[in-house]
Amino acid sequence: MDELEIENERGFADCEADIERNSVRFFWQTRSAWGDYMTELFAMRFAVAVTHVSDITTTAQSSYRGGYNSRTQLYIDQTFGAGAFQSAIDDVDAFRMKRYRVKFPDG
Repeated sequence: MDELEIENERGFADCEADIERNSVRFFWQTRSAWGDYMTELFAMRFAVAVTHVSDITTTAQSSYRGGYNSRTQLYIDQTFGAGAFQSAIDDVDAFRMKRYRVKFPDG
């Protein structure tokens, strides 16, 4: 098993421990108003804290966060119904696009 698989599995396991403590996170590169919206939406809808991450990262960090986030997505869908995670992402995308259209109506 290589380091990336180990980090991915470690992230998955850490998320499982956080689920037991009711302290689940979702790692994402959030920006501006849509990032604030996503943070609030995930907190209110799922009691999941969105943790902003930089795009400057190591492969090991990305692997860890990928494993953690995959378990968060499973948790959300298992707890709140199939498709709940994607529905929230779709809501964030719709919010983001609406804001962009207002700011850049010709874009």
